[in-house]
Parts: sequence; structure tokens; C-alpha cells
Amino acid sequence: MPIPVAASLLPGMVFSSRAMSDVANSVERIKDSDSTVLVTGESGTGKELIARAIHRLSRRSEREFVPFNCSAVPAELIESMLFGHRKGTFTGASQDQLGLIRSAENGTLFLDEIGDLPLALQPKLLRFLQEGEVHTLGDRAPRQVNVRVIAATHKDLEQLVRDKLFREDLYYRIATLTLKVPPLRDRPEDISTLISHFISLYARKNDRAISGITWEAIQILESYSWPGNIRELAGEIERLVLYADDDGYIHPGNISTRIRPQSDSPGIEAGAERLDDLLESYERRVITEALRRHDCNVARASEALGLGSRQTLYKKLKRLAIDIGDFLQEDTEPGMQFRA
Repeated sequence: MPIPVAASLLPGMVFSSRAMSDVANSVERIKDSDSTVLVTGESGTGKELIARAIHRLSRRSEREFVPFNCSAVPAELIESMLFGHRKGTFTGASQDQLGLIRSAENGTLFLDEIGDLPLALQPKLLRFLQEGEVHTLGDRAPRQVNVRVIAATHKDLEQLVRDKLFREDLYYRIATLTLKVPPLRDRPEDISTLISHFISLYARKNDRAISGITWEAIQILESYSWPGNIRELAGEIERLVLYADDDGYIHPGNISTRIRPQSDSPGIEAGAERLDDLLESYERRVITEALRRHDCNVARASEALGLGSRQTLYKKLKRLAIDIGDFLQEDTEPGMQFRA
């Protein structure tokens, strides 16, 4: 199993792939910049974790990290939540509200799903990013702030710009420094590392005694494409921890049916094939090939296989149920004899 990269490279993240190491190197270069960072990638790839890692590694780490999801709030409330308002500015404004931008003073504001920010509000956000000032609803004048902004999206912002759904000037403002988080299917070497991490995490969280996971189960999980990325993998591992067999092991049969390959698919079969069975099949094939190469001479085949004696090979032939008569009839030349 790959060795996870030191957590200090990307705090809060577990990985062992070259692709994520490249992301970590980029984070190291930009962590102390005051420029806006745009983190892109499919849903579930860990964009917020990247943003939090940037904050934790930066000189702003002792100040607040303030997250805001642009798609999770009604459009009419976003301006008030971000920029704040004065009491009585509108119906329901019963008290002053500082706003998330000012709450992140000297820290980091994380704007998740910025591609869903209403078009009408984008000029005000652009002014904040360009001038470093916010105009609270109800105030007569704007005020200066010192906030670093990290934005994230799973959408194609360039396409949104072409479709007139995202301002071009705002796009170029936030895309100065862009980090692309690769999907899990493009870094399969991270899967086993994440499996180990999530098993330990959810076993502790759910107070379950998990002995481990079988090799066959790992193979099935590694062969799946994970369209939901790390979020989907984490959810599946938590389910597996809760549904592990009485022996404490996670077996192929515990895995969700949507993830297990069909029985007629090539590669790993959908049954609970054990590692012992795979090794036995491989051993049988190696022995029969060695016997063919050495004209069925048991002594020479034993020596070639490093078994030391004919008796050892005879025992293996018996254990593996290799029928000598059938074996000689397969591809042997006429008149070939099975010789000791």
C-alpha cells in the first residue's frame, strides 16, 4: 500500500499520488499570496479541503476561515449575508449584521460554488475584490477590509462566460491563480490510501472493531470509477464499517451492488473469491507449465521450480488435484512419458 504523503503538505488531506503532490506543490507556492485563488474540480474531489489547507498553511492561519456556499442560500439573501446590513434597511432587518466578508477580516473567505452566484450580485463582488472594500446595506460609504478570497466551482466558468451567465471581468479577477483538483479516477493510487484512512476514521467514529478488509474487496473498490469521487468513497467505507461481517473483516459481499462488477465482467469476479483460491490457481498453472517445459520430468521440474526434491512436487500435485493422465493428454507429443 502506498505511503500517505506527510499531512503538513496539505493539512487535512490524505493522498499518495503524483497528481495530488503536484497540487500540494502549487499550494506551497501560493499559500501566502493575497491574490484570489480559484479551485476547480468535480463534486466530491475535496475543493473545500484544499481551501482550508491553503488557509492553514498561510500567514493568515491564526485568523478566521469563513466558508459560504453560493448555491445553498436564496439569491435575495446572499447580498445581506456577504456584505451585511444595518438595522431597518429592509423588512426583517431587526438588528445590524456584520456580514461574512467583514467577519473574515485578516483571514480567509471561501466562496464555494461561485458559478452559482447571481449575475446581479457579481459587480458588487468584483468591486470588493478590486478595491478591497465592502458597502454594507444601509451604510452611506464603503469601508476597507483585509480579506483573502478563495473561490471554488465544479462548473466550467469559461462556458458560463460564453453563455453570459458569469461576468468575464469577474472570471479573470478570480482565475489569476487556479488549482485544478483531479478526480479520483485519474489518481487510482490514492484509493487504497483513502480506504485505510476512512476505515480507521469510521471505525473510531462508530465504535466498531474492524479487523481489516480482504484483498478481493480492495481490488473491487480500486476498479470502480467513483463518479462521486472522495465523497462517494467515504460514504461507501462508512457503510462497509457498519455492515462488516462478524469476523470484523470487510468482504466483497458487503460492497454495494452498484460498485461490484457484474459476474460476466472481465477481471475480478463478483463472487467472494478468496486470495487462497487465486494463489492456488496460479500455483497450478506454474507447475503444469514447468512440467511441459521439462518433458514431464519431475526431477528437472522440481529443480527449476526451486522445490528441492521430487517428493515436494508430488505432494503439490496431489494437493492441487493435478491428474497426470489428463495432463499428459492435453498438449504433449505422441509417446511422451511421465518420468520420475
